[in-house]
Amino acid sequence: MDGPLRLTFDDWWRRSGIAAAALAARGVRAGDVVCLVLPSSAGFAVCYLAAMRLNAIVTAADPRLGATEIAHILDGADPAVVVCDEPGRLGFASAAVVTPDDLTRGRRAVEGAVAPAAGDPAVIVWTTGTAGTPKGAWFDHEALQVIARNMGPLSAPGDRKTMPVPFAHAAFMTRIYDQLLHRAALVLTPRQWSARGMLDLLVRERVTVGQGVPTQWEKLIALGEPASADLSHLRPASTGAGRVPPSLVLAMRERLGCPVVVRYASTEVPLCFGTGPDDPPELVASTVGRPLGDVEAEIRDENGRPLGPGLAGRVHLRSRGAMRGYWGEPGLTAATMSPDGWIATGDLGSLDERGNLTIIGRMDDAYIRGGYNVHPSEVERILLVDSPLCPFRTHRQPGRDDRIDWED
Repeated sequence: MDGPLRLTFDDWWRRSGIAAAALAARGVRAGDVVCLVLPSSAGFAVCYLAAMRLNAIVTAADPRLGATEIAHILDGADPAVVVCDEPGRLGFASAAVVTPDDLTRGRRAVEGAVAPAAGDPAVIVWTTGTAGTPKGAWFDHEALQVIARNMGPLSAPGDRKTMPVPFAHAAFMTRIYDQLLHRAALVLTPRQWSARGMLDLLVRERVTVGQGVPTQWEKLIALGEPASADLSHLRPASTGAGRVPPSLVLAMRERLGCPVVVRYASTEVPLCFGTGPDDPPELVASTVGRPLGDVEAEIRDENGRPLGPGLAGRVHLRSRGAMRGYWGEPGLTAATMSPDGWIATGDLGSLDERGNLTIIGRMDDAYIRGGYNVHPSEVERILLVDSPLCPFRTHRQPGRDDRIDWED
């Protein structure tokens, strides 16, 4: 659902067949890369499925990125075709550049789809991480199937879900099998997000799974109207990608009238941890829950040795739903992923006896004070509990490794 446009599954399949035929006519074959430089839209979804039907590899660059970042992605992906609704901005692209209209105005359509092998590359998702240079995490078809089978309370047959992040993000790029398996409808949020617009969307489209970052939910709750709105169709409200204070969890449960679940994921491991609908608010607010599906997790010290419950260290993850490596970067892959599949994240955390993960901070956030590691997120947690401060965030003061300031 893209504004007034309603794209049914039959329409999606039909249009993607026409687009697949157009891509094939331009020489796209199984194993070729097709890059989408498009905003989140029904057209993006059509072109994505079209490439998948040829067993091509789909990658994407958010058009809001700068020219340098897009150029780096195109150079790393080496696509056979780039799909862009503003071809003029890609004058430096060596690949053929077409628009979505170029691919869907024809009459001939591909029938069926090329059956991929489980280990065939399916998508490349780009992330900047903390290094600033885009890295392409690639996933095979088995990984996407594993993700689809382990979405838990966030996926049920016939769901209607909001999509609060750009389609170039892992939350969309790695969920194609989930959407097809559950025949779930995606409800696109307006590109100019507002709390009022989000609430109207939840009610009007009878959304069953509401997804958003904590700041978005805070602004929606601040309207003071969700309690009177008809949100009886909302099964869970999901959040993550930021600190979730206990007060927000309680307010969401009260105002939205549904369970609140927290998710923790990364581009490299899009399905990691999550709380459950029946977990108490304190657990939802203080942890990111337990491993989902086949995810394995370990906390390790600086020497790579596993640590026991309650001890803080670097988070390591392993899953068949994780990336298979960084595209075209064997050295970077080896530095991040062990031969037996363990991925060293950039996050610091601890596991309790039940396997609940608490995220403490990022590897590059910490500084040493009096011989102890100090993390801004730990300072935030203490201030939230012990101090009647207004909303704030903590940060390291530039040039002062011994000081954290806060901003309201």
